[in-house]
Amino acid sequence: MEKFVHYYIPLTLDYIGSFAATALATALIETFFFWLIGYKKKGFLPFVFAVNIVTNVVLNVSLSYLPKAKNYVLLGELIVVLVETFAFCAFLRPKFKESMRILALTLFANLITFATSIIFFYLIH
Repeated sequence: MEKFVHYYIPLTLDYIGSFAATALATALIETFFFWLIGYKKKGFLPFVFAVNIVTNVVLNVSLSYLPKAKNYVLLGELIVVLVETFAFCAFLRPKFKESMRILALTLFANLITFATSIIFFYLIH
C-alpha cells in the first residue's frame, strides 16, 4: 500500500503570489473563452470565474498532499473538468445535447489553460 506523504510547502509571499496569479490567470482565460464563444447569459461569466478560482485552489492544494512521484495532475484536471461541467450545467440547465457541448467546451478551455501553464513553466525555468 502506497503511503501518502504531505510535502511541506512554505507559505512565503512568493508562493502565495504565484498561487494567486495562477488561479487568477486560469479564471480569466477560461471566463474569456466562454465569453468569446457566446455564453453571455446574465450572471454566467462571473459564475465561471468563481468556479474556476475554487477548482484551481482545490486542485493545487490537493496536489500538494499527493506524492510527487505519481502523475496526479491529469487525474486532477479530469476531475476539475467534470466538476466545472456539472456546475455550469446546474447554472444553465441545458438540454442533454447542449450539456455535451458544455462538457466539450469545458474540456477545451481547461486544455488551453493547462497548455498555457506548461508553456509558461518552461519559459520561466
